[in-house]
Amino acid sequence: MIIIRLLALAALVVGLVAATRDAVLTTSSGSLVLTSLGKDWFTIDRGSLNLSQSFVQRYLLPELWDPFIVTVLQWPSWVVFGGLAVLLGLASQLRRS
Repeated sequence: MIIIRLLALAALVVGLVAATRDAVLTTSSGSLVLTSLGKDWFTIDRGSLNLSQSFVQRYLLPELWDPFIVTVLQWPSWVVFGGLAVLLGLASQLRRS
C-alpha cells in the first residue's frame, strides 16, 4: 500500500512540474502551450519510445498502439500524470478499507 502511495505522489509531482512548465511557456509566449506526453517522452529518451512501440506492436497487440496509446501520447503530460496520481490515490484508499 505504501508503494502505491509513493507512486501516486511521484506522479503528482511530475504532473505539477509539467503543468508549471506549460504555464510558464504559456505566459512567456502569450498563447496557450500544452506539451504532449509523446513530445516529452521523445525529448527525454526517444530510444525507449521507439522500443515501447515496437514491443507493443510485435509482442502484445498491434491495435493497442494505434489508436489507444497514440491518443494518450497526444494528451498533455500534466493531464496524464495528474490522472495517474488520482487513480493511484484512489487505489491506495480502496486497498485500505
